[in-house]
Amino acid sequence: MLPLGTIEETINEVKRCIKDAANGGGYILSSSNSIHNSVKIENLMTMINAAKKYGKYSSL
Repeated sequence: MLPLGTIEETINEVKRCIKDAANGGGYILSSSNSIHNSVKIENLMTMINAAKKYGKYSSL
């Protein structure tokens, strides 16, 4: 997603990951164990900002 996706796709994927995996607490959203050269910086920043916005359990 981060290397090839659009900003809108990145936001939607962050929301989906949080919705599907965060139930009960303890979920950590991450790109992986590193950020590769192929990752678009705008998608990385979008992921971070979307996580801040939607990463609260009452936000979705």
